[in-house]
Amino acid sequence: MNEIIRRGGIFPQGRIDNGPPVAVIDIGSNSVRLVVYEGLTRSLTPIFNEKVLAGLGREVLSTGLLAEDAVAKALAALVRFRALCQGMRVGRLWAIATAACRDARNGREFIGRAEKVCGVPISILSGRREAELSALGITSGFHKPDGIVGDLGGGSL
Repeated sequence: MNEIIRRGGIFPQGRIDNGPPVAVIDIGSNSVRLVVYEGLTRSLTPIFNEKVLAGLGREVLSTGLLAEDAVAKALAALVRFRALCQGMRVGRLWAIATAACRDARNGREFIGRAEKVCGVPISILSGRREAELSALGITSGFHKPDGIVGDLGGGSL
């Protein structure tokens, strides 16, 4: 068996124990994603990554609202994500939402329901903050980054 048990969690043999796993939920216009990382370190190592195509933003431009079926699909994904986090003994969970929730008239209502499901506050990012965090992700993931990056997300595109 190539795993050992430390501090109540299962870790691949030979890995450094950086404390409990940490996770991020990203509620976007097209998808809802959970990424769980090995621990909170300078260079994050993902150990789990799942995306559900909920389509929250598909009707925002035409109706101004998050579609009911998309809301149901996103909430079901969040229920699963919370269970996965509990099963992986995630120590800290951050949740963010972007353009669809920011722009939809029922976006805040959805976020209230989603916070109850997730058990954590959900930050609705401004377009500027979303861009800043994307840039920080690039600069922390590449040595001496040099070039142009475009975020081809759903709602902000």
